[in-house]
Amino acid sequence: MSIYETQIKPYVYYDERYPSHWIDKVVAKHVAEALKKVGFEIVNADETRDIMQKALRTAIKEEIVIVFSQDVVPDILVDNPSSPTANSLLRRFLNRGHSIVWMGDIPLLHVGFNDGRKQSLTPGVVQHVLGLSPEIPNVKAPVRHTYLGWMLQLPVWVGTRPHKGLAPGISGVGFHRLSLSGHGVHAFIVSYYGQPPFGHPVSGFIRLYDMMLNRPEVLSDEIIRGIVNVVFRNPLVLIQKSLDKLYERVREMEEGLNTKFGTLRSELDNLGKILDKILKLAEEKSKTRKASG
Repeated sequence: MSIYETQIKPYVYYDERYPSHWIDKVVAKHVAEALKKVGFEIVNADETRDIMQKALRTAIKEEIVIVFSQDVVPDILVDNPSSPTANSLLRRFLNRGHSIVWMGDIPLLHVGFNDGRKQSLTPGVVQHVLGLSPEIPNVKAPVRHTYLGWMLQLPVWVGTRPHKGLAPGISGVGFHRLSLSGHGVHAFIVSYYGQPPFGHPVSGFIRLYDMMLNRPEVLSDEIIRGIVNVVFRNPLVLIQKSLDKLYERVREMEEGLNTKFGTLRSELDNLGKILDKILKLAEEKSKTRKASG
């Protein structure tokens, strides 16, 4: 199985009881409903927790991808709502080789509760939980895509919360850029290298659309299509299939050439033997003439 063609089980988190921040509740609901139309299952905070917990207990048969339509993490997905650590359920789920797609404001800038409250956290939490640099400026800059972002056919947006990359001293974690500006990285994938084949460069914590999604008109079809492409790796799968076909064709050509070369070599060997016999006969006749002369 290609690393770009794994079995994907897609979910979208949406829970009216819990708060959001830069993503308006109306927009969050629209995201959830739009993704449901293309095969995602809508899950609330409790269901999201149960999915993550089950993923830790069971053998990996498919990659689970959860898109967060609200940019405030529920308290039941972290180990300490006041100061979450890498032991949080959310991070252990990522370590297992599954994926989360995050939009809106800085990940883990807030923790939410089922009564609608939200608690602000320090930017350092993204380092403790996700291994990211806590240095996150507030800017406005159109993004430009890397080759990977371009292959995933992401739309262009005005980014506002770029990251600098991984925090100093972090190891065993991959950081793959999708969209950039002169201020930093606006979209990326942090890979925690879970169990193969699901721990690969396009799985992990996937950051997209670092902007305010506070009006329904902001949520274009291109925005939704970008999410779907990232979750299912649609363009990458097509490219990989084309490369696989090309490789198979080259292999068949190589086998054909090897067969023809083997046949030609056998024929040349036979021809060499015949020439040897002719030379020997000619040599014998020459000796016979000399003897008779």
